[in-house]
Amino acid sequence: MNFEPTLITSTEKEIKYLNELTNQHNYTQYSEMTDQDRNFLNSLILREKPKKIVEIGVSKGGSSGIILNAIKNLDDAHLYSVDLNKECYSLKGKLTGFLMDSFPDLKKKWTLLTGGTIYDYIDKIGDNVDLVLIDTVHANPGEILDALGIFPYLKKEAVIVFHDTNLQICPQRGSEFTNNTLISAIYGEKIIPSPDSFKGLRGYFNNIGAIRLNEESLKNIYNVFNLLALHWTYFPTLDQLNKIKHFIKKHYGEFYLRYFENVILVQQNLYIEKINERKQRKKQKRFSIFSQLKKDKESTIFKYRIINIFGLKIKYKAKKLGNFFEYKFK
Repeated sequence: MNFEPTLITSTEKEIKYLNELTNQHNYTQYSEMTDQDRNFLNSLILREKPKKIVEIGVSKGGSSGIILNAIKNLDDAHLYSVDLNKECYSLKGKLTGFLMDSFPDLKKKWTLLTGGTIYDYIDKIGDNVDLVLIDTVHANPGEILDALGIFPYLKKEAVIVFHDTNLQICPQRGSEFTNNTLISAIYGEKIIPSPDSFKGLRGYFNNIGAIRLNEESLKNIYNVFNLLALHWTYFPTLDQLNKIKHFIKKHYGEFYLRYFENVILVQQNLYIEKINERKQRKKQKRFSIFSQLKKDKESTIFKYRIINIFGLKIKYKAKKLGNFFEYKFK
């Protein structure tokens, strides 16, 4: 038996097709994918020839461009892109998906839906989705909820693509492991770039991958729900949670509704504990600063000291003048 994932190596013809997009309008300046990521997504779309595609997480519109360019000659193909932010999260003053304004011909096959989550728009998009790209916050519960929100609307052999599947191996990004856990937990055929094409991340740690679903995938949906028990790094709004609960009851049943409600209770308690810990640390920090100032007043020998106040380093020295103190700051 072969236990290896399916590997994709982009052909020269596929790369040339992608270059028709990337060589225009400073595209790569705004793209948040590496060459390997772009080649993989482009080759996958060209080979799968999906007709109905959903993208969750748009940002500047870099991945939207790759998909739209790959389906431009495919009859009846259409991309639906969903993003919570109306304004691009990383470029103030720019609208989400603004990059596609430079490619008006490609926008003919594009519907952009902003200001809500997949739970707000999935009924408008409809079912029989051939392929979905999920690339949002990379932190729990982010893409876990995104995946649950699209799963019932996918075809039985649809393909789910996740970007940033190995951010956790990068310095300072250890908590961004959500997409790694999802690509492991969802049952189906795993598809990744050929290791020979990796240049950005180390060795076999590809940063993009896909899963082709089969008849067993939905039967193993517990694997995805179970990921919600992992620590959440942010909390959805009450309105968002209510929409998700309604959706889960409708599409997954009472068992998973109760499961999700229990998860919310646990995560709320953990979230409150975390906030209280932060408040306590700040209180202790303020106390230590005042204690240092008090020690200075009790001494007649004054040297420059450095205190840290909310991340700002301040250098000062005190001079005793009778019963008073004079502070000089640098």
